[in-house]
Order: sequence, then structure tokens, then C-alpha cells
Amino acid sequence: FDVASDDLLALKFSQDCRSFYAQGGGSFRVDQKSAELWRTPRGGGMLARTLKQGFMGFGFNHLTLDDPYGSYEAAQNTRVQDDVESKLWNTLYNRRERDTDWPATIVVVMHRLARGDIWGRLMKREADGQHPSEGWYVADLQAIKRREKRLPYPPSVTVIDDGPSFERRGGGMREERQEGDPLCPEITSLEEWEVEKATNTETFEAMGQQDPLDIQA
Repeated sequence: FDVASDDLLALKFSQDCRSFYAQGGGSFRVDQKSAELWRTPRGGGMLARTLKQGFMGFGFNHLTLDDPYGSYEAAQNTRVQDDVESKLWNTLYNRRERDTDWPATIVVVMHRLARGDIWGRLMKREADGQHPSEGWYVADLQAIKRREKRLPYPPSVTVIDDGPSFERRGGGMREERQEGDPLCPEITSLEEWEVEKATNTETFEAMGQQDPLDIQA
């Protein structure tokens, strides 16, 4: 599954995956190779959907939930937050494949937008002790490196270091980021991030620092 808030975004990523698969020598079933749904002769494939569309009859080994909110404003709306969370657990999660050689995986790709966005709610669920741990891995790509977050990650979450994984232009690997270092200065300098922070602190803290200021649940 590839699921997004917008049908064009879902189709774009499905098209990209289909192209990568074809470039690697993959073949398609001749009756199903559209961007919305493409399948392989061996039973694999990909379905691209928005959260508003149905999933009846489909299961998944891998689910990508990509930017599930249509806008920053929508992500502040408690009703929308509730709807996204309900769709994940009550519709999508129940369609994961169980009787396969590898466990089903879920990847959430998004900027933080509010404390009550889906990622905030996943972390709250992970910490509340009322549900089995999902054992999330988190790539927390802060615009400016900070050691402390307003709400620490639960102990069951593994945070992936973002320091040496970015290559400098011209070759060579970056040393581990230190507190106060920008994410990728070749693209956005520390000074540019500071201007953005001063211009709109709320969105900078949420989308830049992945650490929303608001106190929604």
C-alpha cells in the first residue's frame, strides 16, 4: 500500500516505485500495470490510495503512510487527527499480512505538524503501556540539532542517528552533527534556518525541528 492525503501524491510515489521495479528488470501482469494498481506475475504489486478511498479485498506486506494531512491547518483539527488515527488502526492495520515469510511493515513519512498528529499519537500509544509495543525506528531529522525534546521518545523507540549519513558536495562523509549544527548546510544554512525560526516560530518548531509547540494530545 502507498497511502497519502492527496491522490496525486499517492500516484506519484506509485509511479516512481513502478519505474524503479521496471528498471531492475521486473515484469508486470499485462492486465494490471496502471499507476493506481500494478501487479507482478508472482502475486506482488502496489496499490496507491488516499485515506478517503477504500481498501476492501486488499492486504499488505508493506504500508507507506505518506503525508496523511492535506494541510498544516488540517493537522491542527482534532476531528481530522481522530479520523487519520482511526483509519490507520481500524482500516489499514487490520489488513496487514500475517501468514508470510516476513512480518508486515509500516513506514510513516511526514513532517511533524502538531502534538496530536499521527506521529505524536503513535508515540503516545507506544508510551502508554496499554498496547503491545510496535518497536518503531525513528529518523528524527531536526533542522538544527538539539539533544533534548519537549516530549522524549518512549524507551521502546529506536532513534536513528542523522549525523554521518549525509554526504558533502565533492565527496566524503559528514562528521556526526553536534548540537546547534544545521541538517544540511549545503542546502539551507544555519543563518537561513534562524531567519525562518524568527519569522514563524510555531511552524519552524513543528516542521523544522519535528517538535511541535502546541499541547494537543
